[in-house]
Amino acid sequence: MRYKIFIFLVFLSFFMFILEVMIGPVKIPLRDVVFYIFMDNGEKYDIIVDEIRVPRAMLACLVGLSLASAGAVFQGIFRNPMAEPYILGVASGAALGATVSFLYFKDFFILSSFLFAIATLAVVYAVAKDGETNTLLLAGISISLLLSAVTSFILYLNSKEATVIIFTLMGTLSSADWSNAKISLLLLPIFVATYIFSRELNIMTLGDEHAKTTGVDVDKIRKIVLALTTLSTSVSVSLCGIIGFVGLITPHIARFIVGQNFFYLLPASALLGAILLSLADIFSRTIVEPAEMPIGIVTTFFGVPFFLYLLVKGRKYG
Repeated sequence: MRYKIFIFLVFLSFFMFILEVMIGPVKIPLRDVVFYIFMDNGEKYDIIVDEIRVPRAMLACLVGLSLASAGAVFQGIFRNPMAEPYILGVASGAALGATVSFLYFKDFFILSSFLFAIATLAVVYAVAKDGETNTLLLAGISISLLLSAVTSFILYLNSKEATVIIFTLMGTLSSADWSNAKISLLLLPIFVATYIFSRELNIMTLGDEHAKTTGVDVDKIRKIVLALTTLSTSVSVSLCGIIGFVGLITPHIARFIVGQNFFYLLPASALLGAILLSLADIFSRTIVEPAEMPIGIVTTFFGVPFFLYLLVKGRKYG
């Protein structure tokens, strides 16, 4: 049964990729998109398709894959249904790193984002040692707000560059080109490396003590997997800014479809993340056409009600 679900998700993600290429200020017929993809001949739309639409669609799919799989890992490791990079402050740390890099070290976007993100995660993890839901969320949200304030202060001191940085940090794929798309390919091996630990992640969701009795080095695996997911989040933020709630919503949908087993959950989350972010990007480009709304606003509109639903559900049944 599951293989049929995955075939459907692969088909749907490819369909969303096609829609991403077709929809925009200039509507491109399906025929030209198909010709470009399969025959490398898009006729009069060749430049738009090749230089703008395809790298943007590729970036949306890979970043969606990254954020969704990271959310699934965070929720599993912390055994918390509301954990994700955005809420735990990791994305804000990566955004601060990207801002510092943009202003002072332009050649070190990803490294700077990663260092700030991993430091943020370490602080949140230290504050919420017991991993209890309320403590973890409050620590993540508080540190996220603090880092956002620091980022705003830095932008205030550098007002000339602030407009470009602020628009990017709100979450956007508008700067997508082949350079960014090629960098986003890094997200695939990071995902594969994370997927290798599916068995360990399944065992760790049952509790640290149980995992240790089965021979799993809990501390080592947790550090490796968190480093991988933080790196993928950092790459995503450095390329597209902060796109919240994809990592929160998608794993829950994936669990409903394929269950808790990370062997199926991670690829299902990845495919659903690609689909969801592609859909959000189409909304961002068409809802205020010909202008473009930051994609982070679109995902937040969908994500906040879902987050509140989880809070109410947890309070009701917790």
